[in-house]
Amino acid sequence: MVDSISDTVHPTSVFIHILKMDYSTCPITVYLASADTHEKVPKFEQILMTPKLTDGFREIIENIIKKCLKEVGGNNTLLLDYFIESVLEENEIECFELATRKTIADQLEPLKLLTDIETFAEEKDFINGIRFYVIVAQPDTSEPVYFYHFYTPKKILKRTGLHAIFRQQR
Repeated sequence: MVDSISDTVHPTSVFIHILKMDYSTCPITVYLASADTHEKVPKFEQILMTPKLTDGFREIIENIIKKCLKEVGGNNTLLLDYFIESVLEENEIECFELATRKTIADQLEPLKLLTDIETFAEEKDFINGIRFYVIVAQPDTSEPVYFYHFYTPKKILKRTGLHAIFRQQR
């Protein structure tokens, strides 16, 4: 996970590189983030992936990439500093340096060492506290790419098929 983008690498070129990468064969892992209302930093758990589940998440990545390419038009992309009241054009995307957003950086801190994250154990409190999940693609030729998705039980998980995890793992 890149903490910040240096002055020598322009965010737009990094974004275009991510869009052009081949995700068809790289390892895919998924991490659920759960927290109760009083916790500021979520607990992460890794989903055990079957080949079918991996293919499903790989398809999600491919759909995200296709949507981005269609909406932003490749080299016409403008990455702008995040501003809460922005109204964006189709080719504009807001971004920010993670280092400037301590609250967000703190929440993502556990993802710095993926090998320390425990396996998803289907505990009721953890499931009830899920806030988002992260799909991590690990291409051979570059750093891992993290795709973050907010969790809403009725919309996101049902639509993406993640609900099958809870049933498959029993």
